[in-house]
Amino acid sequence: MTRAAVAAAVAVVFWGGYSLASRSRIAALQRDCELAAKQENWSELNRASRVWTHLAPATPEAWVARAEARRRLFDFAGTAAALDRIPKSFPRFPELTLLRADLLLSEIRNVPAAEAAWNQVLEVDPLSAQAWQRLIYVHAMTLRRTELMDLIRRAALLQREPAEAYVYAMTWSDMSFSDGAVRLLEWTQVTPGVEPLEVALAIYMASAPFRSSSALFPDPELVPGSMARVERCRTLYPHNANLVAFLIDLAITDGDVEAVERLLGDARGTEADARFPRYRGWLLETRRQPAEADQEYRKAIALHPLDWKTRQQRGGVLRTLGQADAAKRESELALRGKRIGRSLSQLPTAADADEGLMREVLAYMEDCGEQELATALRRRL
Repeated sequence: MTRAAVAAAVAVVFWGGYSLASRSRIAALQRDCELAAKQENWSELNRASRVWTHLAPATPEAWVARAEARRRLFDFAGTAAALDRIPKSFPRFPELTLLRADLLLSEIRNVPAAEAAWNQVLEVDPLSAQAWQRLIYVHAMTLRRTELMDLIRRAALLQREPAEAYVYAMTWSDMSFSDGAVRLLEWTQVTPGVEPLEVALAIYMASAPFRSSSALFPDPELVPGSMARVERCRTLYPHNANLVAFLIDLAITDGDVEAVERLLGDARGTEADARFPRYRGWLLETRRQPAEADQEYRKAIALHPLDWKTRQQRGGVLRTLGQADAAKRESELALRGKRIGRSLSQLPTAADADEGLMREVLAYMEDCGEQELATALRRRL
C-alpha cells in the first residue's frame, strides 16, 4: 500500500470515529435536555442546550430547547434570538415564530422585528389568524390607515380578519387609542428613528389633553398637547403622509386655505389614502368649484366607502349642485357612520362590540357599497 493510501485509510478511520463520537455526544445532549425539561431544571437545560446548539447549529430541536431554557430563565431577548434560528422548513416554524413575535412586541418592544416575524409566518401559513390579528393591531395603533385597510381587506378575503378589524374600519377617520402615547413611547425608546413609530408618537402627544407641569414631563417634546414632537418630525420626515394629514386637519379646522394647499404639495405616497382627495375636495369647495370638488369626494369614497367625513362634505357639495336627493342620502349616511363610529369608540376594547351593534355596522357597509367587508362580516354574524 502506498503512503498516500495509508494516509487516506487513517483519515477515514479518524473522521469516521470522530463522526460517531460526535453523534453519540449530540444524542447524549438531547437526552440531557429532555431530562432537564422533565425535571424543570432550567439551569441544566440552559447548559446542555447551549452545548447542543454549538455542536449541531443546524438542528432545530436544539434551538427549541435553547429557547425554552432562556424563556424559563426570563431571558426574553435570548429566547427570541434562539427562536430566530428555526428554519422555515421546520414543521413548528409558524407556532414558534408567533411566540417569538409576541415576545418581541410585549417584552422586548421591538415592533419592526415583530412585524417582520408575523410576515414570515404568513409566508409559510397565510391562514394564521394570530399573525393577521397582530399585524392589524400594530398598524392601527401606529395610525397607518392606508396599510391598515389593505391588511384588513386581505385578511377578510381569507376569512382570517379579527373582530376588531371592523371597528378599525368604522373609526378610520378618528382613529386613536387611549394608551397610544404610552405604547409608542415604549416602542420608540427601543427602536428610535423608525419613521412610522416616531410620527405616530408625535401625533399622539400633540392630540393629548394639554398638561403644563414640567415636573411630570421633564422632556419638553413629550408634554401632552405640545406640538414640539410634531415639529421635529416635520423636519425629519417632511413628506410623511400621516404627519401631513394631521397638519392638514389642523389647518382645515383653522380655515387656513393657504396652509392646506401648501401641505398637499408636501405629501408623498398618498395614491391609496382616502384622506387626500377629501382634502383636495375641501380646497376646491373653498374656491367655489363644487363640480370639481365632487369629483375628488367620489375618489375618496371609492378608496374608503365608510368614511363618514367625506360623505358629509359631499352632501354639502351635492346640495350646491342642486342634487337634493343624492345630497340627502349622503348626509344620512354620514350621520349614521358618525353615530356608529362614536358608539364603537366608546367600547372598552375594539373586540367588545355586541351583535346588535355589528349588525348596524353591516347595514351601513352594505348601504355604502363596501361589499368586500360586508360579505366577510355577514359570514361572522
